[in-house]
Amino acid sequence: MANISSKESLDCPICHDKFVFPKILPCCHTICKPCIRLLLHTSTCFGKITCPLCQTDTPLNEEGLDSLFDNYFVPLKSEDTPVMFYCGSCLKETALENCAHCFEQLCTDCRSSHRLATVLAGEPWTHSSDDSNGNLNNIPEENLSEVDQFPIIPHPLKSQLNAKLTFSISVESLYSSLDRHDDLFSVRSIRQTENNTLLVLLYLGPELVEYDSTGKEINRHILEEGGTSDIICLPGGNIFYSSLQNGLIMKMDSQKNHDIFAQTVHYQPFSLGFFRDGRIVAGGPAYQRLDANGHGAILIYDKEGHLKREIVQVVDGMFVKFPISIAVSDCDKICVADKEAKCVFVFSETGSVLSLYDGQFGIEPRDLCPLLPLALCHDNEGNLIIVNALDGMLHVLTPTGDFKGYILMENSERFRRPSALCIDERKRICVGDMENRIIQFYEISSFQNALDI
Repeated sequence: MANISSKESLDCPICHDKFVFPKILPCCHTICKPCIRLLLHTSTCFGKITCPLCQTDTPLNEEGLDSLFDNYFVPLKSEDTPVMFYCGSCLKETALENCAHCFEQLCTDCRSSHRLATVLAGEPWTHSSDDSNGNLNNIPEENLSEVDQFPIIPHPLKSQLNAKLTFSISVESLYSSLDRHDDLFSVRSIRQTENNTLLVLLYLGPELVEYDSTGKEINRHILEEGGTSDIICLPGGNIFYSSLQNGLIMKMDSQKNHDIFAQTVHYQPFSLGFFRDGRIVAGGPAYQRLDANGHGAILIYDKEGHLKREIVQVVDGMFVKFPISIAVSDCDKICVADKEAKCVFVFSETGSVLSLYDGQFGIEPRDLCPLLPLALCHDNEGNLIIVNALDGMLHVLTPTGDFKGYILMENSERFRRPSALCIDERKRICVGDMENRIIQFYEISSFQNALDI
C-alpha cells in the first residue's frame, strides 16, 4: 500500500482535496472514484485508466470501476463539506445537494424548482434542509397560483414558431458501458460539415460521431488529448476541437492527422467558433477562478494559430464570465452565450459590443424572461437561435440582435433539457439533449403572433 505520510498521499492528485470514495490503482496510487471516472471519460485509450502520478495504464474489466479496491486508510472528505460540481440541470459550477426523492444533484435554484414540481406531483419530500424559508410542504395545492403550478418559467410570447418532430436518433457511445454512468454522455455539440453531414460530440469526448441527413452513422472519430468540450468544421474538411485537459486547440485534417493549432494560457478553450476567412474564436472561463467575480475571455486567433485579440470586458463593470457557446455570423459578428452572465453578447471582430440580450424584449416588467443560454447557432437567414435552459424554449433574435420570438414544440410544449443546437441544410432544427444521447430533428410547422408590443 502506498505511504500516506506525505501531503501528496493525503489528498487526491486530481481534485487536490480529501478523498471521496477512494479507489486504489494497481500502481498503489489512490484517487477519488469521481475523479477516476473523469480520467476515463477524457482518456483516448478505450477501457484504460492512466495514473496521473506514474503514467501506469490500468485496464478495466466488465465490472468497471467496481473492480478497483477501496482504500480505507486515507482521509475522507467530510459529509458536511459542499462538493463543487456542475448542476445536473443548469450546468452551473456550484455546491450541489442531492434530491432525497430521486437523488439527482442540483444547485440551490434548480433544486427549488425541482422541489416545487415534486410537491405538486403529490410525491413526499424528505430533504431536511428544505424546511426553512418558504416551506412548500405547508402550502395547500389549491392555494398555489397558476404560475406556481407550472414548473418551467412561463412568460408572454411575441411571435411563436411551432416545431414538429420529424425523427430522432440515439448517439451510441463505446465508452458509456464501462462504468454504467450513461448520464455523463450527454450531447455537447452538433456541427454541420460542408458535405451536409452532422458531427456530434458527446460530453468531454473523445468520440466524434458523424451522421448523414437520414440519421445513419457513417463515421466515428476518436479525438486526441482529453476533455474535448467543443468542435467546429471549417471549409476544406478541417476539424478543430478543444482540449480542457491541456488547454489546447487541436486541428484534425481530412486524413485524420492531429496537430496542435494553439494553446491557451489564462483561459480554458471551452467553446469554439470561426470566421469565414479561417480565423478561430475560442472562449471560456479563467483557469484560476479565485472568486465568484473571476472573468473569462473571448480569444481570436489568426489562421496560423497566433493570438490576435482578447475580449474580456463587455461594458464598464460587466465582464465575460463563462462563454459556453460561440457562433460567428456571415457578417463576422461574434455571438456568445454566457451561462454565468446569463446573457447573449454580440461583438464585432474588433471587440466592440454590438448588442446584449438578457431575456428583456420589451419595456414592461412582464417582458423579461430569465435567461440561461446553453447553446446558440444561426439559421439560413442569419437569425440567431438560442437555447434557454430556464424556460425550455428556443429564443430567436434577428440578425441585428432584436428579439423576434420563440420556438416551441407542437401544442406549445417546451423542449425538455436542450444542450446542443444546429440548423442543417434542410432547415431542420437539430436539438441535443442534456440528459441522454438523443438528438431530435424538428421542422417549423406553423407561425403565430402571440404578443403585440
